[in-house]
Amino acid sequence: MKKLSFQNQSKIKNLCPLLFWYRDDFYSFFANILECSKSDLEYKYPRNLNKYFITEQILHILTEEQLKIFLSELYNLKEPLGGDNNPNYREGLQKLKDFKNEIGKDVLEQELKEKELQNNLEKLRKDDELERFKNQQKENIYIKFLEYSKKEDNLQERGFWLEKIFFELMEIENIEHTKSYRTNYEQIDGSVKLDTFTYLFEAKWQTSIVVQKDIAIFDGKIQGKAQSTRGIFLSISGFADSAVGWAQNRESPRLIFIDGQEFVEVLQGYNTIHDLLLKKEYNLTHYGIVYRKKL
Repeated sequence: MKKLSFQNQSKIKNLCPLLFWYRDDFYSFFANILECSKSDLEYKYPRNLNKYFITEQILHILTEEQLKIFLSELYNLKEPLGGDNNPNYREGLQKLKDFKNEIGKDVLEQELKEKELQNNLEKLRKDDELERFKNQQKENIYIKFLEYSKKEDNLQERGFWLEKIFFELMEIENIEHTKSYRTNYEQIDGSVKLDTFTYLFEAKWQTSIVVQKDIAIFDGKIQGKAQSTRGIFLSISGFADSAVGWAQNRESPRLIFIDGQEFVEVLQGYNTIHDLLLKKEYNLTHYGIVYRKKL
């Protein structure tokens, strides 16, 4: 903060003796500012010195931080100390009000607000940079996606790549996940953790739509797990109506489907994988809907 002007120094030198009628209050106040004992302060500035002179001397030795504390403490005084025993009470009260009007605000409180504002602006800047970085990563994935969409000669490789980029999106969105693994008797493409549920993951990128048989095989993997286990099935080519109906009409639906259009919207930045999954989880838990095709 800027140093006190000569005019403000004069006002404070005139104000302090009026606020602290008793010497004990006067020394205690400044000892607290200087972080020293009252006896040490009295030794340096004996009681035979007038309070105006002592205030002047102390103002010259205050560090910038001590000056902030000093002004804040003065600003937060409600009235002169000493009450009715202070013969300068009325004059001190008026000059204290004038001082507060002159300062305009609590210096420390204002500094905290400014720091908070700067921290918030810095956070927004970092959030904005992070968002740009995430969007750039998605854009790079989308470019590769378009390249792979032309490779129909090696569907298995394309399927493995789809699985890979799905979990890259999980990392971008900071969603808890596990990549592909094997149990004693089956291959799992990976899993995602949403709330208290674990979703096994299956990905297919083939020329034909996913049929009931594909869904039934995946559902069998889920049925063999704990009740808190559900499933996410990603099919770029979409799903047969009979497959959706079969999954939808189960006694307790535990699957959610993502088609190619929904996935591309994530890669293009129109949606996030996090928001997409949360919406689908909501539809599943509240309405038992596993999939709703966009028109």
